[in-house]
Amino acid sequence: MITIKNRLITKNGLYLFNPTKITNCNFFNIEGDNHHGAEVHGPCINQPDPMYIFSECVFDNEGIEPDAYDEGVALVNAPSVLFYRCRFAHWGKAVLVGNGDHSDADKDLRVTFNECIFEHNGRRSPYIQFGKATLNNCLIKDWGDPDYFYLKSHGLRVGKEASCEVNNSVFVQENFWPGNIKTFFKDVFNQYSPILLPGNCRGAYAEKGGNLTINHCYKNSMFVWFSAKNNDPMSKEEAEEKIKYLETVVPKK
Repeated sequence: MITIKNRLITKNGLYLFNPTKITNCNFFNIEGDNHHGAEVHGPCINQPDPMYIFSECVFDNEGIEPDAYDEGVALVNAPSVLFYRCRFAHWGKAVLVGNGDHSDADKDLRVTFNECIFEHNGRRSPYIQFGKATLNNCLIKDWGDPDYFYLKSHGLRVGKEASCEVNNSVFVQENFWPGNIKTFFKDVFNQYSPILLPGNCRGAYAEKGGNLTINHCYKNSMFVWFSAKNNDPMSKEEAEEKIKYLETVVPKK
């Protein structure tokens, strides 16, 4: 497995095609058509599992207009990926799991997020379009940030051919207004769900046909919507302790 450590990655981002472990890397100032902070390719057949490991990396595109690049991270053609203690911040589109150009292969895609933070993104925090995803002990915070709004907004979204399990995670939304009335209507009418909710309220939802399971999670407001039942909801006190812990162990810009 290739190892990449302690690098600052800017402009065109990182394109990966072979098993790689990426540790303590910072992905900043990504710009250019179809450019990502990291574009990660499979397939994972006869490859190590996970095929890619991102450990203690920061993906932060603060100050860059959301139409100046594509996603912060894009996983395509069915890789298996582990993200551990990574931070995804200030992206119009944060993380895309699965790509319509490789939909048949991407049904075998597998990704796990352990102790990760998604904050101040427009949408895709993350978007599980294809394959299977698991989020454990994560913080998803202030999605739909007006400064990074791109077409529509939401927190975690699961596509109609995907599945996702969310465990012991915290959803915090401090701003339910998307910035202005034009953005509000653009957001609401570009959503795929028939429920007319602004994206800032969409904490975790699955499209019709998608499978979303939520276990022992917390949301800070009744206006944060989950499309699935939250089994054994987390207490506010436990959520506050988890946020404090994650902010301590997950690196930041």
